[in-house]
Amino acid sequence: MRTTPAERGAAKLGLAAAAVSLAVAAAAAGALLGRPRGAEPKLHHAVVPLGTLVVNLDPSDGFRYLKVTLALRVQTPLAGERLKEAASEEKFRWQDTVVRHLTGQRYSEIRSPQGRRRLERELVERLNGEGSREFQVEGVYFSEFVAQ
Repeated sequence: MRTTPAERGAAKLGLAAAAVSLAVAAAAAGALLGRPRGAEPKLHHAVVPLGTLVVNLDPSDGFRYLKVTLALRVQTPLAGERLKEAASEEKFRWQDTVVRHLTGQRYSEIRSPQGRRRLERELVERLNGEGSREFQVEGVYFSEFVAQ
């Protein structure tokens, strides 16, 4: 049985398509198998400024307002522009959490170094408890902490 030139061309085209498909499948399998199982993504550390916040304190010890300027030390698998965009999206949630936690505090309980360390631990716990998949808050930096 003789084949026509068109049939031979179609057979060659089918053979070439099969070869390309096989090469793509092999490359995908190599990429998946070459990656160590359970490998953790590389984590980056960053400092995200939250700005200045003013909250109402419990006025029973004479102070009514607390003004804080703070930043968060975070750990994340994101980097570069993706980090900036994701942090920008989280910033308002973080600010809200900080304001809700600081409001109603007694200044006499948070003004000492021990009180500020306790406050930092509480904030880290609350910020992480409200669930960001992209960020793990490791610490809080206060650059301003003024009551009136």
